[in-house]
Amino acid sequence: MNYKNLKISDFEVIAVGEVFVTSKIELDNRNGLEIFVSKENETYSCLLATNNDYEKLPEINGLKISHQKFKKNGNDFSSFIVIECQNDGYLNNFILILKEIIETYDNSNFDIDKAVNIVISKWRYFLAAPKSNILKEDEIVGLIGELLLLNKLIDKINVDAVDYWVANNGEEDFIFNSTIIEVKSTQKVKHEHIINGIDQLALNPLKRKFILSIIFNKSTSNNRISLPSVINECSIKLTSFPDKQGSFYSILKNRGYDIRDEEQYFEFSYEYIRGGYFEVDESFPKLTQNELKSSLNSRLSKIRYTIDMEGLHSEDFNSTNLDIFL
Repeated sequence: MNYKNLKISDFEVIAVGEVFVTSKIELDNRNGLEIFVSKENETYSCLLATNNDYEKLPEINGLKISHQKFKKNGNDFSSFIVIECQNDGYLNNFILILKEIIETYDNSNFDIDKAVNIVISKWRYFLAAPKSNILKEDEIVGLIGELLLLNKLIDKINVDAVDYWVANNGEEDFIFNSTIIEVKSTQKVKHEHIINGIDQLALNPLKRKFILSIIFNKSTSNNRISLPSVINECSIKLTSFPDKQGSFYSILKNRGYDIRDEEQYFEFSYEYIRGGYFEVDESFPKLTQNELKSSLNSRLSKIRYTIDMEGLHSEDFNSTNLDIFL
């Protein structure tokens, strides 16, 4: 049975005692790893053969992960990583996690222990909290825009790029030593965006500020972009750095994304039309406290306005050397 077709009904009842005969899982690319799935009472288990029974295993809400030894058809004891699910409410996620662990192993040169740690470090941020509604479409498009920039930054300056993505800490999306980039994405036909807050575009005397404006169209073409696809592209580049990957998924969780809703997000796909960096300087059209002749009345709050940047000078998103921001 191939791991891609794994489902709950494939978990065979385990034999009584230490000797077991269970369903064996097959891979596409790599050989030599024994994987079994079984069910004992109300516990669903996946057994992954390993030689590293000393390796520390991660923890995750709803599942139990441990090192155990079993006999295979009366042979000597062998070491396994055992992933168990005892709660029916987690079964669907359990299957998704198992498939992703095996896929990660099958399509890399990682050992199974590394594959387990990589995938669990990603999922643990989401299983710890109840599910909520998926993001609104303008939030989806906005997050895609931020991730397209993050993806370029990872290629340019390595995985430390994640440290510059600070969107969940304040109004700015990316803060570097001498520059700030606010990402704005839209499905309109021109570079027109809503600005939230009277001082969102206020100048910083110590840092240059830019708006990265990206225009998308809905698309079903082969080169379409979806939120899960750009998340996975960034995640793959962070795979060998679990701390950075963990920070990446922590930010996504704080932004309202839940990996358990991945299939729903695939329904929202877009084509990149054009994008550009617009510098926010003294001549840039904006509304801030400094632009007002008198201070804003304290009773006024949540100021929102629309800015049309079409025709203003900008640097192309795809061809601009990111060194100018770093």
